[in-house]
Amino acid sequence: MASADLNGDGLLDLVATESQSPNFAVFFGLADGGLGAPTEYFGTDGQALALGDVNGDGLPDVAVSDGPSLQIFLNEGSGTLNPVPLIVFLDATGITEISIADFNHDGLADLVIGYATSPTFQIAFLFGEAGGMFSAPHVIPGIGVETPLFVGDLNQDGLPDIVLNTSDGYHLAVFLNQGDGGFEISYYPIQSGGQLVSLPSDGGAPDLVFGSAKANGVQVLKNSGHGAFSIGPLYPGPGADGGYPGGTGTWLTVGDFNGDCLPDIATDYAPREGCEQSGAEVLVLYGNGDGGFDPPVSLPPPSNEPGGLASLGLVAHPAAFAVGDFCNGGAAVYGNASKR
Repeated sequence: MASADLNGDGLLDLVATESQSPNFAVFFGLADGGLGAPTEYFGTDGQALALGDVNGDGLPDVAVSDGPSLQIFLNEGSGTLNPVPLIVFLDATGITEISIADFNHDGLADLVIGYATSPTFQIAFLFGEAGGMFSAPHVIPGIGVETPLFVGDLNQDGLPDIVLNTSDGYHLAVFLNQGDGGFEISYYPIQSGGQLVSLPSDGGAPDLVFGSAKANGVQVLKNSGHGAFSIGPLYPGPGADGGYPGGTGTWLTVGDFNGDCLPDIATDYAPREGCEQSGAEVLVLYGNGDGGFDPPVSLPPPSNEPGGLASLGLVAHPAAFAVGDFCNGGAAVYGNASKR
């Protein structure tokens, strides 16, 4: 799942892929904090999802993987997506991650894609070209990714940078953009691969939150201001030893969920995979004001296997979040999305 303001009303809307059919759905955010009825779009297996402005009209578009290809559904101006997608083909057995940004600073949106090419994972850049087309893939050799990419300006130079989990599962790779499509790469050892999201930065260089089910917890990566990071202590979940695929941190999102103007983290806990399990939880770590977080507070999950989190509410101040329900379909909303 992912969220963005697709229809320009100042509220975050939810986009969710459907695991049991080749569809994805758009739920528009409502002023009362709820979500509207889904609008479904057909034509993709939904393995990877990204929201961003592909054609430069200021509106977020939807990019979703379809096996070895990528389908881009353009926003027509009111949050309605053109049902006939732009299709980008890759020589891949499956696309695992997508991000959209202008990496080479030419005013055109580019794509960075993580994908499988048996027996390894690769990342590649597809640079935007005039007429809405993209270049052939430019592969970064020796780097693979099978978990989410984070894209943001890490050193405040106005250029999008990248953080990813390498495919060995035990390093974070930070790609600092050099402005010409090239990157300076640094590596940080971690316990295992996982999710990455950004903390609000008030205009400064963002810190990151890293979640890992194998490590059973979440960690804050403090930014020096220049795109170098120190890895903070682990905030553990309720499981004794995590264990994959059980544990805390498989899914993450960030917002101000208790209205104190401090960032909070929402995540999940599942002792095992599957709807026959018990003991799953939704967890919230409230910000404590000194850059850290209180121990996680447990909330009841929508089902025995929650999956996928996305922030909701006002674009500038998300006050709620949605959690997907892998067992029954749909999503549950926690908090009042209409309030700061």
